[in-house]
Amino acid sequence: MPWGLLWLPGLSHGQHNGLTAAGAQQLGDWLRAEVAAGRMPGAVLMVRRGGKPVFSQAVGRRDPASPAPMREDDLFRIFSMTKPIVSVAAMMLVEEGKLELDAPVAKCIPAFARMKVGVEQTGMLGQKTMELVDAPQPMAVRDLLRHTSGLTYGFFGPGLVKPAYRESGLESARAIDNAQFAELIAKLPLAYPPGSTWDYSNSTDVLGRVLEVAAGQPLRVLLWASLFEPLGMKDTAFSVPDAPRQARNAEPFGGDGITPGSTLFDPRRPTAFESGGGGLISTAPDCARFLPILRKGGELDGRRYLQAATLQDMTRDQLG
Repeated sequence: MPWGLLWLPGLSHGQHNGLTAAGAQQLGDWLRAEVAAGRMPGAVLMVRRGGKPVFSQAVGRRDPASPAPMREDDLFRIFSMTKPIVSVAAMMLVEEGKLELDAPVAKCIPAFARMKVGVEQTGMLGQKTMELVDAPQPMAVRDLLRHTSGLTYGFFGPGLVKPAYRESGLESARAIDNAQFAELIAKLPLAYPPGSTWDYSNSTDVLGRVLEVAAGQPLRVLLWASLFEPLGMKDTAFSVPDAPRQARNAEPFGGDGITPGSTLFDPRRPTAFESGGGGLISTAPDCARFLPILRKGGELDGRRYLQAATLQDMTRDQLG
Protein backbone atom coordinates (compact mmCIF):
# COMPACT_ATOMS: atom_id res chain seq x y z
CA MET A 1 0.00 0.00 0.00
CA PRO A 2 1.39 3.47 -0.80
CA TRP A 3 2.46 5.50 2.19
CA GLY A 4 3.16 9.13 2.86
CA LEU A 5 5.75 10.47 5.26
CA LEU A 6 8.85 9.44 7.15
CA TRP A 7 9.80 11.72 10.05
CA LEU A 8 13.52 11.67 10.82
CA PRO A 9 14.19 14.90 12.74
CA GLY A 10 17.91 14.21 13.25
CA LEU A 11 18.93 14.04 9.59
CA SER A 12 21.15 16.63 7.89
CA HIS A 13 23.20 16.84 4.72
CA GLY A 14 26.26 16.00 6.78
CA GLN A 15 26.67 13.67 9.71
CA HIS A 16 24.22 14.10 12.60
CA ASN A 17 23.27 11.50 15.17
CA GLY A 18 24.47 8.78 12.80
CA LEU A 19 22.13 9.78 9.95
CA THR A 20 23.35 11.18 6.65
CA ALA A 21 21.93 12.25 3.32
CA ALA A 22 23.54 9.11 1.91
CA GLY A 23 21.50 7.13 4.40
CA ALA A 24 18.35 8.83 3.17
CA GLN A 25 19.31 7.86 -0.36
CA GLN A 26 19.57 4.27 0.82
CA LEU A 27 16.00 4.52 2.08
CA GLY A 28 14.96 5.70 -1.37
CA ASP A 29 16.84 2.78 -2.93
CA TRP A 30 15.05 0.38 -0.57
CA LEU A 31 11.65 1.80 -1.56
CA ARG A 32 12.49 1.43 -5.24
CA ALA A 33 13.46 -2.18 -4.59
CA GLU A 34 10.11 -2.75 -2.87
CA VAL A 35 8.35 -1.31 -5.93
CA ALA A 36 10.43 -3.46 -8.28
CA ALA A 37 9.56 -6.56 -6.23
CA GLY A 38 5.86 -5.80 -6.55
CA ARG A 39 5.28 -5.23 -2.84
CA MET A 40 3.96 -1.69 -3.30
CA PRO A 41 2.94 0.42 -6.30
CA GLY A 42 4.79 3.52 -5.09
CA ALA A 43 5.64 5.74 -2.16
CA VAL A 44 6.62 9.23 -1.13
CA LEU A 45 9.64 9.67 1.13
CA MET A 46 10.03 13.06 2.80
CA VAL A 47 12.60 13.90 5.45
CA ARG A 48 12.68 17.24 7.27
CA ARG A 49 14.89 18.66 9.98
CA GLY A 50 14.10 21.79 11.94
CA GLY A 51 11.02 22.26 9.80
CA LYS A 52 13.08 22.48 6.62
CA PRO A 53 13.20 19.89 3.82
CA VAL A 54 16.32 17.76 3.79
CA PHE A 55 15.39 14.98 1.41
CA SER A 56 12.27 14.09 -0.56
CA GLN A 57 11.59 11.56 -3.25
CA ALA A 58 8.64 9.95 -5.00
CA VAL A 59 9.11 6.42 -6.32
CA GLY A 60 7.01 4.04 -8.38
CA ARG A 61 3.49 4.71 -9.61
CA ARG A 62 0.58 6.42 -7.89
CA ASP A 63 -1.81 3.75 -9.16
CA PRO A 64 -0.94 0.18 -10.24
CA ALA A 65 -3.58 0.49 -12.99
CA SER A 66 -1.85 3.52 -14.53
CA PRO A 67 1.67 4.26 -15.80
CA ALA A 68 1.59 7.73 -14.19
CA PRO A 69 4.54 8.15 -11.81
CA MET A 70 4.06 8.94 -8.14
CA ARG A 71 4.42 12.63 -7.26
CA GLU A 72 5.33 14.17 -3.94
CA ASP A 73 1.95 15.91 -3.64
CA ASP A 74 -0.15 12.84 -4.39
CA LEU A 75 -3.07 12.09 -2.09
CA PHE A 76 -3.06 9.18 0.36
CA ARG A 77 -5.62 7.71 2.69
CA ILE A 78 -3.75 8.39 5.93
CA PHE A 79 -5.97 6.10 8.03
CA SER A 80 -4.99 6.22 11.72
CA MET A 81 -2.73 9.24 11.25
CA THR A 82 -6.12 10.98 11.40
CA LYS A 83 -6.13 10.22 15.14
CA PRO A 84 -3.37 12.64 16.25
CA ILE A 85 -4.92 15.43 14.17
CA VAL A 86 -8.33 14.96 15.80
CA SER A 87 -6.67 14.60 19.22
CA VAL A 88 -4.89 17.94 18.81
CA ALA A 89 -8.19 19.55 17.80
CA ALA A 90 -9.75 18.05 20.95
CA MET A 91 -7.07 19.54 23.18
CA MET A 92 -7.53 22.92 21.51
CA LEU A 93 -11.19 22.78 22.57
CA VAL A 94 -10.10 21.82 26.08
CA GLU A 95 -7.92 24.92 26.22
CA GLU A 96 -10.83 27.03 24.97
CA GLY A 97 -13.00 25.72 27.81
CA LYS A 98 -15.43 23.99 25.43
CA LEU A 99 -14.52 20.44 26.45
CA GLU A 100 -13.61 18.79 29.76
CA LEU A 101 -11.32 15.76 29.79
CA ASP A 102 -12.96 14.16 32.80
CA ALA A 103 -16.52 14.86 31.69
CA PRO A 104 -18.57 11.76 30.84
CA VAL A 105 -18.95 11.11 27.12
CA ALA A 106 -22.69 10.92 27.81
CA LYS A 107 -22.69 14.67 28.43
CA CYS A 108 -22.24 15.11 24.66
CA ILE A 109 -23.75 11.79 23.53
CA PRO A 110 -26.57 10.71 25.89
CA ALA A 111 -26.66 7.20 24.34
CA PHE A 112 -23.42 6.44 26.24
CA ALA A 113 -25.11 6.91 29.62
CA ARG A 114 -25.97 3.25 30.17
CA MET A 115 -23.21 1.16 28.62
CA LYS A 116 -22.90 -2.59 29.05
CA VAL A 117 -19.66 -4.55 29.31
CA GLY A 118 -19.37 -7.98 27.69
CA VAL A 119 -17.88 -10.26 30.37
CA GLU A 120 -16.70 -13.63 29.07
CA GLN A 121 -17.16 -16.82 31.08
CA THR A 122 -15.54 -20.18 30.35
CA GLY A 123 -17.57 -23.29 31.16
CA MET A 124 -16.29 -26.60 32.48
CA LEU A 125 -15.96 -27.96 28.95
CA GLY A 126 -14.12 -24.87 27.72
CA GLN A 127 -17.12 -23.28 26.04
CA LYS A 128 -17.22 -19.49 26.20
CA THR A 129 -20.28 -17.40 26.92
CA MET A 130 -20.75 -13.68 27.35
CA GLU A 131 -22.77 -11.90 30.01
CA LEU A 132 -23.70 -8.23 29.69
CA VAL A 133 -23.20 -6.26 32.90
CA ASP A 134 -23.55 -2.56 33.68
CA ALA A 135 -20.34 -0.56 33.22
CA PRO A 136 -19.05 0.19 36.74
CA GLN A 137 -18.17 3.78 35.85
CA PRO A 138 -18.94 6.17 33.00
CA MET A 139 -16.72 6.53 29.96
CA ALA A 140 -14.86 9.86 30.11
CA VAL A 141 -13.59 12.04 27.27
CA ARG A 142 -10.08 11.29 28.51
CA ASP A 143 -10.74 7.58 27.92
CA LEU A 144 -11.48 8.28 24.25
CA LEU A 145 -8.17 10.10 23.85
CA ARG A 146 -6.08 7.36 25.45
CA HIS A 147 -8.05 4.32 24.16
CA THR A 148 -9.21 3.21 27.60
CA SER A 149 -12.88 3.70 26.75
CA GLY A 150 -13.71 -0.01 26.67
CA LEU A 151 -14.52 0.26 22.96
CA THR A 152 -12.60 -1.92 20.53
CA TYR A 153 -12.18 -2.65 16.81
CA GLY A 154 -13.94 -5.65 15.35
CA PHE A 155 -11.37 -6.49 12.70
CA PHE A 156 -8.58 -7.91 14.86
CA GLY A 157 -8.09 -10.05 17.94
CA PRO A 158 -10.19 -12.65 19.76
CA GLY A 159 -13.16 -12.12 22.06
CA LEU A 160 -16.93 -12.52 21.97
CA VAL A 161 -17.50 -8.76 21.71
CA LYS A 162 -15.66 -8.60 18.37
CA PRO A 163 -18.36 -10.35 16.28
CA ALA A 164 -20.92 -7.79 17.44
CA TYR A 165 -18.72 -5.05 16.01
CA ARG A 166 -18.23 -6.88 12.72
CA GLU A 167 -21.92 -7.68 12.31
CA SER A 168 -23.00 -4.10 13.12
CA GLY A 169 -21.65 -2.71 9.84
CA LEU A 170 -19.43 -0.17 11.61
CA GLU A 171 -16.41 -1.03 9.48
CA SER A 172 -18.15 0.03 6.27
CA ALA A 173 -20.18 2.89 7.70
CA ARG A 174 -19.73 5.61 5.08
CA ALA A 175 -23.42 6.36 4.52
CA ILE A 176 -24.25 7.33 8.11
CA ASP A 177 -23.03 10.53 9.73
CA ASN A 178 -21.01 10.87 12.93
CA ALA A 179 -24.10 11.27 15.10
CA GLN A 180 -25.63 8.08 13.71
CA PHE A 181 -22.32 6.23 14.07
CA ALA A 182 -22.10 7.20 17.74
CA GLU A 183 -25.67 6.05 18.36
CA LEU A 184 -24.93 2.73 16.66
CA ILE A 185 -21.72 1.97 18.53
CA ALA A 186 -23.32 2.95 21.85
CA LYS A 187 -25.68 -0.01 21.42
CA LEU A 188 -22.76 -2.47 21.30
CA PRO A 189 -21.19 -3.99 24.40
CA LEU A 190 -17.89 -2.68 25.67
CA ALA A 191 -14.96 -5.08 25.64
CA TYR A 192 -13.71 -3.75 29.01
CA PRO A 193 -14.94 -1.48 31.80
CA PRO A 194 -14.12 2.17 30.96
CA GLY A 195 -10.76 3.28 32.30
CA SER A 196 -9.50 -0.26 32.98
CA THR A 197 -7.74 -1.41 29.82
CA TRP A 198 -5.93 0.03 26.80
CA ASP A 199 -7.26 -1.31 23.51
CA TYR A 200 -6.83 0.23 20.07
CA SER A 201 -10.35 1.07 19.07
CA ASN A 202 -13.08 3.23 17.56
CA SER A 203 -12.50 5.66 20.45
CA THR A 204 -11.30 8.47 18.20
CA ASP A 205 -14.30 8.04 15.92
CA VAL A 206 -16.55 8.65 18.92
CA LEU A 207 -14.27 11.53 19.94
CA GLY A 208 -14.96 13.10 16.54
CA ARG A 209 -18.66 13.21 17.38
CA VAL A 210 -17.92 14.61 20.85
CA LEU A 211 -15.97 17.44 19.18
CA GLU A 212 -18.89 18.18 16.87
CA VAL A 213 -21.23 18.57 19.84
CA ALA A 214 -18.74 20.60 21.88
CA ALA A 215 -17.88 22.93 19.00
CA GLY A 216 -21.35 23.06 17.47
CA GLN A 217 -20.10 22.30 13.95
CA PRO A 218 -19.25 19.32 11.72
CA LEU A 219 -15.85 17.73 12.28
CA ARG A 220 -14.61 18.73 8.81
CA VAL A 221 -15.46 22.39 9.50
CA LEU A 222 -13.78 22.32 12.90
CA LEU A 223 -10.58 20.73 11.56
CA TRP A 224 -10.42 23.16 8.63
CA ALA A 225 -10.85 26.25 10.79
CA SER A 226 -8.58 25.18 13.65
CA LEU A 227 -5.78 23.38 11.79
CA PHE A 228 -5.97 22.88 8.03
CA GLU A 229 -6.59 26.47 6.92
CA PRO A 230 -4.08 28.18 9.26
CA LEU A 231 -1.43 25.52 8.59
CA GLY A 232 -1.94 25.63 4.82
CA MET A 233 -2.97 21.95 4.68
CA LYS A 234 -4.94 22.61 1.50
CA ASP A 235 -5.19 18.99 0.39
CA THR A 236 -6.34 17.40 3.66
CA ALA A 237 -10.02 16.42 3.87
CA PHE A 238 -12.41 13.50 4.34
CA SER A 239 -13.01 13.14 0.60
CA VAL A 240 -11.69 14.37 -2.74
CA PRO A 241 -14.80 15.27 -4.75
CA ASP A 242 -13.21 17.55 -7.37
CA ALA A 243 -11.89 15.90 -10.55
CA PRO A 244 -8.52 17.71 -10.83
CA ARG A 245 -7.41 16.51 -7.40
CA GLN A 246 -8.90 13.04 -7.92
CA ALA A 247 -6.22 12.46 -10.54
CA ARG A 248 -3.68 12.61 -7.69
CA ASN A 249 -5.24 9.80 -5.61
CA ALA A 250 -2.66 7.17 -4.73
CA GLU A 251 -4.09 3.66 -4.97
CA PRO A 252 -2.88 0.32 -3.60
CA PHE A 253 -2.87 -3.05 -5.28
CA GLY A 254 -6.25 -4.72 -5.62
CA GLY A 255 -7.30 -6.59 -2.50
CA ASP A 256 -4.88 -4.61 -0.34
CA GLY A 257 -7.44 -3.87 2.37
CA ILE A 258 -7.23 -3.55 6.11
CA THR A 259 -8.19 -7.20 6.57
CA PRO A 260 -8.59 -10.13 4.12
CA GLY A 261 -11.67 -9.58 2.00
CA SER A 262 -12.13 -5.94 2.99
CA THR A 263 -12.14 -3.03 0.56
CA LEU A 264 -10.79 0.48 0.98
CA PHE A 265 -13.11 3.47 0.92
CA ASP A 266 -13.28 5.47 -2.28
CA PRO A 267 -11.99 9.00 -1.53
CA ARG A 268 -13.70 10.34 -4.65
CA ARG A 269 -17.12 9.83 -3.09
CA PRO A 270 -18.35 12.37 -0.54
CA THR A 271 -18.92 10.66 2.79
CA ALA A 272 -21.47 11.30 5.50
CA PHE A 273 -19.23 9.59 8.06
CA GLU A 274 -16.19 11.74 8.89
CA SER A 275 -14.07 9.18 10.70
CA GLY A 276 -11.95 10.83 13.37
CA GLY A 277 -10.12 7.55 13.74
CA GLY A 278 -9.09 6.95 10.14
CA GLY A 279 -10.95 8.90 7.48
CA LEU A 280 -8.66 11.68 6.29
CA ILE A 281 -6.95 11.97 2.92
CA SER A 282 -3.74 13.99 2.88
CA THR A 283 -0.33 14.49 1.32
CA ALA A 284 3.21 14.20 2.61
CA PRO A 285 3.69 18.02 2.42
CA ASP A 286 0.46 18.58 4.40
CA CYS A 287 1.50 16.06 7.07
CA ALA A 288 4.87 17.81 7.25
CA ARG A 289 3.01 21.02 8.12
CA PHE A 290 1.13 19.38 10.98
CA LEU A 291 3.91 17.38 12.65
CA PRO A 292 6.03 20.39 13.75
CA ILE A 293 3.19 21.45 16.07
CA LEU A 294 3.98 18.35 18.11
CA ARG A 295 7.73 18.77 17.78
CA LYS A 296 7.89 22.48 18.61
CA GLY A 297 5.78 22.57 21.73
CA GLY A 298 2.48 23.52 20.13
CA GLU A 299 3.63 26.56 18.14
CA LEU A 300 4.46 27.04 14.46
CA ASP A 301 5.28 30.14 12.41
CA GLY A 302 4.44 32.47 15.28
CA ARG A 303 0.99 30.97 15.87
CA ARG A 304 0.27 28.93 18.98
CA TYR A 305 -2.04 25.99 18.54
CA LEU A 306 -1.52 24.35 21.95
CA GLN A 307 0.17 25.41 25.16
CA ALA A 308 3.43 23.60 25.83
CA ALA A 309 2.02 22.19 29.08
CA THR A 310 -0.92 20.71 27.17
CA LEU A 311 1.39 19.00 24.72
CA GLN A 312 3.49 17.64 27.58
CA ASP A 313 0.35 16.20 29.14
CA MET A 314 -0.61 14.60 25.81
CA THR A 315 2.75 12.87 25.46
CA ARG A 316 3.28 11.66 29.03
CA ASP A 317 2.57 8.12 30.19
CA GLN A 318 -1.20 8.06 30.71
CA LEU A 319 -1.45 4.40 31.69
CA GLY A 320 1.20 3.70 34.29
